[in-house]
Amino acid sequence: MINHADNTAIEAEIQRRLEKLSALYVKTNDIVGALESIQTLRTYGYRGLRKEAYCYFVGGPSSTGKGRLFSTYCNRPDAARNGEFMPVVRFSVPPALKNVTEFEGALLRALGTMPFAGSHTKAVMEDRIVHLLEAKRVEVILIDEVNHFVDKKLGNLAYWGADVIKTVILDRAKVPVIMNGIEVADQLFLRNPQLMSRRKGVLRLFAFEWNIALERAQFQEAIKLFEMAARFPKKYGLAESGLSERIHRATGGVIGNLCRLVETCVEMGIKQGKDGIDQDLLAVAHASLADGGRGWTNVFSVAVLPPFLAPDESRTTKLHKKVA
Repeated sequence: MINHADNTAIEAEIQRRLEKLSALYVKTNDIVGALESIQTLRTYGYRGLRKEAYCYFVGGPSSTGKGRLFSTYCNRPDAARNGEFMPVVRFSVPPALKNVTEFEGALLRALGTMPFAGSHTKAVMEDRIVHLLEAKRVEVILIDEVNHFVDKKLGNLAYWGADVIKTVILDRAKVPVIMNGIEVADQLFLRNPQLMSRRKGVLRLFAFEWNIALERAQFQEAIKLFEMAARFPKKYGLAESGLSERIHRATGGVIGNLCRLVETCVEMGIKQGKDGIDQDLLAVAHASLADGGRGWTNVFSVAVLPPFLAPDESRTTKLHKKVA
């Protein structure tokens, strides 16, 4: 007979631990540097007598922490809304973007108002955006997922989206912009050289490379933090064991993937009555997260790991560049 009270307690414990894990944010050197760059751009990101604003692009693979970077910055005391004033505005480019006015509508909603109902012109919407940015004393705008301008094969949408950022926000409203996205979003600048000329730099967030000693040590420290945050009574010392390389293979050295792997271990481990995260639990969790398919190997089950491919020789240089 199922004890519903026990099931409720188990689900509550899973939820409690998952919340602890989701709150854990590993600040790498790249992330610390990016946070500093955002603040500097907010304060000094202008040029010339007309004070046109600059922008940054935060690029990197999925789950490397681009969204968490913005969330962390928005949690600063000086980023909080003060009555009608909004020093920091954050919004996302809609994923099923059809035209530029949908992007402008998303910005208007982020500013606390709705787009006009019914018929309206692009010029009127842009006038309204400029007015609201000034009235609400916006100092910096954070735009998530700008790759949605370019990953749907919508012709000139990337050019016109970049043009709105450049002419309306940077030139007319004179508000610095930080935008993030996966690497395909670089096309936003290639298709609109005017926006490229206003780009202060690129902030890259990388996956950790196993063959670079410093990054390997940082990734192992992240493993240690996640194992502690999982709150199992027994610690297997995953960071110091031979399992750390297998964990790197399973996650690609990406912190977001590491978080999902540990979250899955927590959920499965609590239900199975495990006292800690061991190799067997990691193998089951890895299998549940993998796409599988022909040729897939569970890195926690094989006796010997296959050799690494040749490392990216340019990666070491990139590590030391806060702005590329």
